[in-house]
Amino acid sequence: MAKMHHFFPTSTFFNFETVRILGTTSYGGADVAEVLEAVATINANDPSSWQKAWATQAARAEALAKQASLNGNRDAARGAYLRAANYTRASGYMYLPSPPHDGYGPMMAHPSALSVSERVTELFCKAIPLMDNPVLKVSIPYEDYQMPGLLYLPPESHRIPNRKIPILLSFGGADGCQEELFFMYPAAGPRLGYAS
Repeated sequence: MAKMHHFFPTSTFFNFETVRILGTTSYGGADVAEVLEAVATINANDPSSWQKAWATQAARAEALAKQASLNGNRDAARGAYLRAANYTRASGYMYLPSPPHDGYGPMMAHPSALSVSERVTELFCKAIPLMDNPVLKVSIPYEDYQMPGLLYLPPESHRIPNRKIPILLSFGGADGCQEELFFMYPAAGPRLGYAS
């Protein structure tokens, strides 16, 4: 029987989050070599080494994106911005209210949590105009609020003729965000004729 590899045998949380990042590789959310490089610098159960490792990978990916943009390589720039956003998101895992690795109790966010979240959105938004399909910013009414969202439409060439476009809706949990959900549905849906 096959046994799963544990990157951090003494930390279920660190191991789970590493596998979570690796799970985005199929649609460009991570590069295996970059993940392995980050993991090699992380000390199990040390939140600051986790944050530093992923922030370093995010900065490198962003630098690659900028260089690719200057060189006119749209695909490479898009991919690097997507990875930079995802690695930035990963760098903030230890800023979530739970589990309280660094002394912050339940329902109390780390002071850097908001700035990390805003940076994830900023980097991800740099990839949007580089995508091969139309992406629309939408506002979804919910009770007294407007929730921001993105609608990824299939290119004309991938739409079913004479039919409405089927749509996939995706929702994350408390520790997820629409930028992470991109790697689950919107990255594939439009090429298959779905809006997402």
